[in-house]
Amino acid sequence: MTDITDSAIEAFTKEVQGHLDACQRSGTIEGYVCTATHRRVYAATLFNGMRHTKAPLQENRPFHLDVSLVLPNRRGVGFSLEALSIQLFVRQLEFALAQAVELRHRIQFKKQDTYPQLSPASHELLQCFAEGNAGSMTTQLLEQTDGYAALVEHPRLMNREVSVSISLSHRRYCDSAGNVAKEHSAACSVMVAFSLEDSSESHSDLFGSLPSAKELKEIVDEASKNIVRTAVRPLDPGLQLPVLLTHKAAGDLFDQLVIPNLETRALLDKTGAWEFAHLDTNLIPGLTIEDNPHLEMSPFSTVFDYEGTPTKPVKIMKSGTLVNPLMTSALLAEVESEFPEWQGRFRLTGHADSATSTSYTNLFFRVEKPQLPELGQLSYIQIQNLTGMSVDPLTGQFALDADGAKVIVNGRVEYSTSLTLRGNFFEALKHASTKAGPLERHFNSWTPSLYTEVLSCVSKELAQNFEEE
Repeated sequence: MTDITDSAIEAFTKEVQGHLDACQRSGTIEGYVCTATHRRVYAATLFNGMRHTKAPLQENRPFHLDVSLVLPNRRGVGFSLEALSIQLFVRQLEFALAQAVELRHRIQFKKQDTYPQLSPASHELLQCFAEGNAGSMTTQLLEQTDGYAALVEHPRLMNREVSVSISLSHRRYCDSAGNVAKEHSAACSVMVAFSLEDSSESHSDLFGSLPSAKELKEIVDEASKNIVRTAVRPLDPGLQLPVLLTHKAAGDLFDQLVIPNLETRALLDKTGAWEFAHLDTNLIPGLTIEDNPHLEMSPFSTVFDYEGTPTKPVKIMKSGTLVNPLMTSALLAEVESEFPEWQGRFRLTGHADSATSTSYTNLFFRVEKPQLPELGQLSYIQIQNLTGMSVDPLTGQFALDADGAKVIVNGRVEYSTSLTLRGNFFEALKHASTKAGPLERHFNSWTPSLYTEVLSCVSKELAQNFEEE
């Protein structure tokens, strides 16, 4: 296989484009979209402060090519490749042509005027690769993070694991409409995990810049948040307190219960809580959801999508009303075919990650509720981490485990406990008792903390007995 260097990839993608252009001229294909991604990744891990001989500082240079073809007679097919071999590409292409199927709606080709200019990564992070010190920076951040993690102590603490990776990504796009685009981005990933005798606690984050000492310490603090010396005991059966969902817990519920209902496929097939017939209905009053792919120095930002459409910020939901779900060109054509009266109502925003699916970049969830009260003297149960799979996006109903929940009385932590959080998230978002805090980030989601009296907490032991009965 050819060495994976920038010049080799440039030459390979030009050869691929030339071959696809020849197929188009011969009439074998009507059009194509093609994206080549080359990454350079440095990664390292420390176990209890030591580097295992099987886990040294590693350097990897993965390559991925995605191709989608539009063929005569309304057929289409796609395939991928992970090697710089034109012979293998030709064989994959021939195999794909034999597997093509008839499509009701296909990728639409359009010559684009311009692509947005933005910096998904900081200058300092990019310079690590330009100056050849990305590997040493990975080690430096790893040791700095482990220094903070080593300060965490607990009688039941057995092991700690700290991992850091720094990656550089080059994306090249071309299509049969004559569009050509490039994107250079970089990211730094940090993960901290603590193993206890009976459980494990972890936290990770992804940055578009070199994380500061404060940000590294915050990851350790989040990972060790539940490793405390406070009393650990079952939840008092008669305790009925409001619930404070941290921004992380609220983000999990948005992700599992709200986002699936906003997928265009679910809206078309009527498999979610909502459908296109509800377009002008106020679904969840006061909830606004926006996606912004142009956020500077965010590893989730991007310039173009799978179809070569320039990215644009989009308001998916405004004050509870659906505005513009994310769409590929094929999905948009299907929507306008099903609802001719909506011609021109929706737009492409550059979020396609395949011919028929989309992906989110930087998501913002805003809840129009009274401001979160001062918590200093209040009594409540704080939920940070939610686990489990008992969720129903159709109704908003869920029952998820929360290990390390904090019972706080008059502003002071009384004890930690494990419980099952139950209720209806849609109702919690609508209820008059619910208050919202400022937006905070976890990975690519900015969500508020939520204080509500609607959700109920049940001791996990009691919940288990209930299930058995």
